[in-house]
Amino acid sequence: MKILQGLVDVRLPHNDFYQEVFMEILGENSRYALQEHLQLITAPLQVIWGKQDQVVDVSGAVVVAEALPGCRVDLLENCGHSVVMERPRRTAKLIMEFIISLGTTSGTIKKRS
Repeated sequence: MKILQGLVDVRLPHNDFYQEVFMEILGENSRYALQEHLQLITAPLQVIWGKQDQVVDVSGAVVVAEALPGCRVDLLENCGHSVVMERPRRTAKLIMEFIISLGTTSGTIKKRS
């Protein structure tokens, strides 16, 4: 609970900024910006999305996956928009698995003895 309070304490003085950013994201000019530029992403990509996300619908994960066939999509049960805060252990595990999979496929991770 202290972590959540800390996040609120940091955000409150800048709330006007966050509200402006949110409204810009929802605006007509930004509506399809990500979708129109997905093909520009060339780096390995992992998307972790909460199935109960009420901020950005989970169908967005399908849009990303279809635009980038090599993308890894992980959908979390019983999780909303804040995957890191709602499911921190599961999110960390998924990120580590993704990083390790990148190293094993490209041969860049070396084992230490």
